[in-house]
Amino acid sequence: MHRRTKSAGDRITYRFQFARAIETLWQPGTEYTNGDWVRPPQPNGYEYLCATGGQSAQDEPDWNTALAGSTNDGSVVWTTSAFNGNARDQITGRVITADSGITVVTDAIDGDDITVTLSGGIPGQCYDILCEAQTAAGEEYTEKLRLTITE
Repeated sequence: MHRRTKSAGDRITYRFQFARAIETLWQPGTEYTNGDWVRPPQPNGYEYLCATGGQSAQDEPDWNTALAGSTNDGSVVWTTSAFNGNARDQITGRVITADSGITVVTDAIDGDDITVTLSGGIPGQCYDILCEAQTAAGEEYTEKLRLTITE
C-alpha cells in the first residue's frame, strides 16, 4: 500500500505503477513458443526472446548476458536482448474505486502506469483508493493508495 497526503481543497495526481507486475517472468517447466519474451525472476538488465520453442527446465538457467547470445533452457533456446519492454503485457483496462468522499476527477492508462487525479475529502480523515489494472492477457493487478487529508 502506498500513502500520500493532500490538503482538503487541493487536487492530487497519483501514478499507480504496474511495470514490474506486468512483466512476463520466466517460469520452470513451462511451454514457450518462438517469439515469446521473458525476463529472469531476478532482473539482470536484459530480456530474452524465444528462438527455439519447447519446455523450460525445472531449474532457472544461467542467463547469457552477451547481446544476441544464446541461453539453453530445457528444450528452449533464448536469445539475449537489451531490455526494452518486450517482455511486458499491456494494460488494456482499469477500474478505480475510491472511498465515499473522494472524487476521481480523471484517470488514464499511461504505458505501464495508470494516472488518477483525485479531489475531495475531510481534513483528518483517511481514504482508500483501489486501482485494478486489466491486461491483454486477461490478468488483473491491484494497487492500493491510502490518502490522508490535511487542513
